[in-house]
Amino acid sequence: MRITKQRLEEIIKEELAALTEDDKVSKKIAHLMDKEGKPHKQAVAMALNMVKEEEDKEDDTDEDEVSDEDALVLKGPKVDPLGDSLAARRLRAIARRKAGDK
Repeated sequence: MRITKQRLEEIIKEELAALTEDDKVSKKIAHLMDKEGKPHKQAVAMALNMVKEEEDKEDDTDEDEVSDEDALVLKGPKVDPLGDSLAARRLRAIARRKAGDK
């Protein structure tokens, strides 16, 4: 089986990226255990979670920047700040309109 030079470069980049991720996790584990006194299992879980959150944050920054107000307009809040669900408020508004129409 032959591998093209381009594919070989891609494989090398992927392997280097994996190594740097492992290094990040290792350093975080060592820091959590040595500096913060966390047990090994907890330090491993926390370090993996931190790296995952960093990756998620990087993925989020790749998307178009949207302000908080725009995000609310685009997605809409799921719950009213006053504690009532927006779906319930909408249903009551529809019921009031229908009652007013009669």
